[in-house]
Amino acid sequence: MKKIITFVLAALFAVQGYAADRNKEKGLTVGVGFGLSYANHDMYSTEDHVGMIAVPKVGYRLNPRWEVGGMVKYENASTTFDSYIGIGPYSEYTFATAADGNLRFFARAQAVFSIDTSENYNADIDSPDSKGCPFDIGLTPGVAYRIPGSPVDLKLTYLFIGFNNNDRWYKELGGCLGRGNWIIDAGVRRLEIGATVQF
Repeated sequence: MKKIITFVLAALFAVQGYAADRNKEKGLTVGVGFGLSYANHDMYSTEDHVGMIAVPKVGYRLNPRWEVGGMVKYENASTTFDSYIGIGPYSEYTFATAADGNLRFFARAQAVFSIDTSENYNADIDSPDSKGCPFDIGLTPGVAYRIPGSPVDLKLTYLFIGFNNNDRWYKELGGCLGRGNWIIDAGVRRLEIGATVQF
């Protein structure tokens, strides 16, 4: 019986310590975001192609304002011309927090270098995937909601402002201001919904 009481008390102290750590807003973070990719540039069809974007991330929350880490981005628009996998660093800065501390607004700076994994990559120099290795560097605003009493943040990010050297067709699919390398992209592919767990 004494061992059981000791174990229960130790568990309670551990939970209290965990709650205290949560208040410090510091620690390892693991998360994933999901979005939709789309294209309509197939040389042989006018059919729209819709696929998935998945963005797993591992980072570290330095303090209530800053988080830094690395990300992998997979994008597939269900066509032989659109399949990318990329990797790069990110940093999130929280610039506003609600009074209860659960809702916060942040800006994410990210740099993602991708390679084209399409089966037709480099098959034809004039094909829509001729760029092959798009590079993204810029800012994305977002909002996070901490589920009360848990280490889980629900996150939504949307919009991209910065440098993207992908081909012109990628920027003509709607919602993108600018056709050169510097863009403001409000396309559907820039909407990401996900969750992060802080340890």
